[in-house]
Amino acid sequence: MSFCIAPFLKINHDLTGNYRPCDFHDEFEGEYKTPEECFRSPEMELMRLDMIHGLIRDECSNCHKLEDVGIKSRRQHFNEMYPDEIFELKMNPRVRFPIKDLEMSFDNTCNFACVTCSPTYSSQWEKELGVIEKATCDLNPEIVKNLKHLTLLGGEPMLSKRAYTQEFFKTMHENFDFENALLVLYTNNSIQPKGHWYNLLKKVKNLIVFCSLDGVDEVGEYVRFGHNQEIFDYNYRIWKGFADTRIAFTTHIMNIFQVNKMLERYDEVDFQTLHSPKYLNPSILPAHIKDMILQHDDSVGSLAVCLLTIRTFRV
Repeated sequence: MSFCIAPFLKINHDLTGNYRPCDFHDEFEGEYKTPEECFRSPEMELMRLDMIHGLIRDECSNCHKLEDVGIKSRRQHFNEMYPDEIFELKMNPRVRFPIKDLEMSFDNTCNFACVTCSPTYSSQWEKELGVIEKATCDLNPEIVKNLKHLTLLGGEPMLSKRAYTQEFFKTMHENFDFENALLVLYTNNSIQPKGHWYNLLKKVKNLIVFCSLDGVDEVGEYVRFGHNQEIFDYNYRIWKGFADTRIAFTTHIMNIFQVNKMLERYDEVDFQTLHSPKYLNPSILPAHIKDMILQHDDSVGSLAVCLLTIRTFRV
């Protein structure tokens, strides 16, 4: 099966001004000023038609690669989230929906400089490597009213001043469906939710918080410059008190030996494969190094094999 509901409902905006139907897909070629403009574009409609006709798109190969080695893909996840919309499309392939699923960042404001990051997503790296041109995305009431799923990315979302200057909280309080819609927040977990953020998040009935972590103890503090393990674990316990809280562990060469340790310490770990930079993707390691890793993590052999096999970067 190749069908994916994402292009019918979802749009992903990054700080370079690029849009895509999900974070696994390549960026669209067109230049769009707003999420709505991209969502109604010929590029998106062509992708929808390909899905309706059962075509396997090369741009969607990352999901199929994951599925081939037993890892749940974005495609499978999206299809599980939106059964009603899939049924409606089966009944009437001409039906079109508003944006119901949006991923966005306020800006690249961040207090970390992680080895897998870049100036696009970290103001700390921007200070080191030079200023980049950014294209920000603001929520409008009409989009928010239709959302079933909103994902807030960084930088670090709770450090962004634009959340205050662009009336984000007012727009959310007045238009977001707090009873039914899903809000997902990605955080480096260096700070606690306070003030406007705390008041907003406490209203959300379906809240998932992903605490990003690329290693435990000294490894985590090395690969995520700014990370403090003691502060992380303290804040993690606070999040667990009022939200569905999970660990987002991006696997790369510098932390691949810590798969077991992550599973032993945390009860909800979402293992994510690395897209960029590709030289840190574990799949490029020589065979004898992969054998060492498998022997080290023999209790999670199938997971380790998947993480060492799959290439989610474009060659």
